[in-house]
Amino acid sequence: MSERQDMNLTPEERRLQEAIRGLGEVRPDDAFRERLRRKFMSGDNIVPLKRGGNRRRLWAAAIPALAAVFAFLLLSGDDPSWVLESVTGTGTIEVDGRSVDAADFAGLEDLVKPGARFVVPATAELELRLGKVMVFGIIRDSDVTIPAELGGLETIYTATVDQGELLVKTGPAFAGEELLILTSEGRIELVGTTIAVNKGDGFTCVCVLEGTAKIGKDEADLDEVSAGYRKVMFADGSPSIIVDIEVGHEKDLTDFETRNKEAFD
Repeated sequence: MSERQDMNLTPEERRLQEAIRGLGEVRPDDAFRERLRRKFMSGDNIVPLKRGGNRRRLWAAAIPALAAVFAFLLLSGDDPSWVLESVTGTGTIEVDGRSVDAADFAGLEDLVKPGARFVVPATAELELRLGKVMVFGIIRDSDVTIPAELGGLETIYTATVDQGELLVKTGPAFAGEELLILTSEGRIELVGTTIAVNKGDGFTCVCVLEGTAKIGKDEADLDEVSAGYRKVMFADGSPSIIVDIEVGHEKDLTDFETRNKEAFD
C-alpha cells in the first residue's frame, strides 16, 4: 500500500493494519494451528471481490483474512521433532519392524519419527530428545513406543512400555504439558520430573529421581510418588506397594541425569 493510500485509512482500518505489522514471534497451541489450517483449506477466509464494489469496504474485509494468512505462514512448522541423540552398545535395533545395526547411527536416525516403536536388545541403549520438551532413554532389552503426536488444548504426550526400561527427563518446554506412560499393569502421569519405568514379567516398577509422578493401575488408583521412592504394580491383582527407590534403577537414573545435564541448553 502506498503512503497516500495509508493516510486514507479509517481509524478501524489503521488499527487492523497495525495489528498485522505488530505480529511478533509466537508459539500457538496445536489446536489453534489446526483450526486455522482447516479454515483456509475450506475457504472460509476467502473474501469475494465483485466488480464495481466499494474498495474501502473490500480492503476492510480483507485485512482480517490477510492477518490470518500471515499468522498461518508464520506459525507453521513450529513443533519440535524427535531426534536421535546417541546409540551405544552392539546388536540389532528394530524401529517399526525394521532391523538396523546399532553401529549404523545414520540408518537409525532416518527411522526416527513420532509414534515409532523401538525394540532395543540387552546389549544396546539409545537416547532420543524432543526439542526442549523431554529426553527418553531406552535401555536393556526394551520395547517402547514414543509419543505419536500432540493433541488437545493442553498437550498430552502418550508413550507405551511393553517391556524393559524407559528413562524420562522433562525439560523447560514441558511446563504446562503432560506425559502419559502406559504399561499392561498401569499408568504414569508426569507433569515434570525424572523417572524410570521398568516393565517386567507381571509387574511395573516406577522409580522417581526428581519431582513427583502420579502412578497407579488406573485413574482411580493414582498415587503421587515423590523423589526417592518407587511404586510397584502387579499383574496378578496383588496390592501395589510404595517403597524406597531401587538401587540399580537409581544408578541408571543418576547416570542418565548426568549425561543430559545440558540437554536442553
